[in-house]
Amino acid sequence: MAASETHQEELCSLYGFFLLFTHSEEPLKDINPKSLKDYRSISIGHKIIKPALASLTKPNDHVWIFTFQTQPLALKSFLSRKGINNYGNFKYGIFDKTFSPPGVTPESAPYWSNFLSLRTTIFDDIWEEFPSKVKDFFGKKKDSWSTADVYIFNGTSNEESNIIKGFKKLASMYDPQEDVAMFLGPANEYLQTLYHDNKLIGISLKQATFPNTPTVTETNVAFNNKFESPKMDFGEIDTTKKIRQNMLIKSTGGSLDFDTSSFVIDECRISPTGTKIIPYYWESKPSKRSYTLQTTEMKKIVGSTREGVLKVASAKTGGIPKPEFRSFMNEYLTSPYNIDYAVPTNDSDTLTTAQLNTLQNLLEELNSNPLINFNEVCISYRMGGKNVKTSISTYIQDLYWIFKSDTNAVKAKYGVGKSANFNGMFANKIRGMWYAKAILTAKDNGKLGELLVRAFYKASKINITVDDVKGPFMLLS
Repeated sequence: MAASETHQEELCSLYGFFLLFTHSEEPLKDINPKSLKDYRSISIGHKIIKPALASLTKPNDHVWIFTFQTQPLALKSFLSRKGINNYGNFKYGIFDKTFSPPGVTPESAPYWSNFLSLRTTIFDDIWEEFPSKVKDFFGKKKDSWSTADVYIFNGTSNEESNIIKGFKKLASMYDPQEDVAMFLGPANEYLQTLYHDNKLIGISLKQATFPNTPTVTETNVAFNNKFESPKMDFGEIDTTKKIRQNMLIKSTGGSLDFDTSSFVIDECRISPTGTKIIPYYWESKPSKRSYTLQTTEMKKIVGSTREGVLKVASAKTGGIPKPEFRSFMNEYLTSPYNIDYAVPTNDSDTLTTAQLNTLQNLLEELNSNPLINFNEVCISYRMGGKNVKTSISTYIQDLYWIFKSDTNAVKAKYGVGKSANFNGMFANKIRGMWYAKAILTAKDNGKLGELLVRAFYKASKINITVDDVKGPFMLLS
């Protein structure tokens, strides 16, 4: 069975680190590359691990070559600043000990037997010692605790064994009747100590964004007595790009559907340190036929090949776990309202007249705000050979009628039926309106900076307060 693309990419990164640190082989380079398509040189081993690097049929394949050419040297430079210049005891691991790389043999990839002999599972072994109650807190997902994809252990086999024994002892002292923070505080400090002692370094990998070479950001590595919460007094949204959610409904593929789906903020700006401004892109995107909460992800905004022009990074900074996002956004809405207010959960749900009126008033309030761009708030269709557009004043009532009607009734009224996606998208558009309301309410209350910083930190798995419980890692992006 072929490895997933994510596993291929993680293994390519780790293999590149191995070649540089264990065998002093720097990544292959292209001569005077001027654009992404000029990045074509990569080792035979990388091509075996990720076959797409051999054929280069897609533009994104060149992005990965640029990434694998630049990651190892960026990491080496950082480790040198950290005081690590001797790599003789390095071992390499992917944060998924069940993963076995297929199709790669010692004959096909240089030093492959040596690479496998230096494989470690220490990070996975530590996670396995987490009490079940703590794992349940993170939804049994390692990524919800630490977003490290790969890791480097710098030590002997005896040291590795003693570290695992020490963590087992720590875990055995936890009483399941206690709050999970009573375990995670000492557990994270244990990992932070290993990090600062240059023993265990978890690495979260992100695809590089050409022409920006990767940089390293230490995350959640500060001990409690040195922890500094981010500054939240500054936060703004680019008023030229606005908060976007396209509300236009038109005939698409012979049926009524929303023109586009996501809730987007093209450029948020925060300054967690009080000195440097970080711009980022926010997108909440639904699963089209689903009523479930949208997936909310952030991406940094970085430089491009055009001087002075910025662009959204290739890789997402991260996503906010859905339960956490729901709780977080609801803090900025006033009861009884929340991001699920009057949002249908299935095709049979009904909304009251009062709820429909609330949604209509909310729509008109948001649409009149200069920070919001809803595009055209109407249904656009053809009837009797003429183009027809409905009024914003009946928009919610019109959509609700379509939501409750079968496709034949919709076709009789609008000339086409409704798409299979329509009902789920209707629910998500309502929820997006509540997102916008929460953000505007935060702005009116002087808390926009707080909301935007918290959103970015939650997506990036960065601890906001000393009591937060995300594990330490370094981000290579």
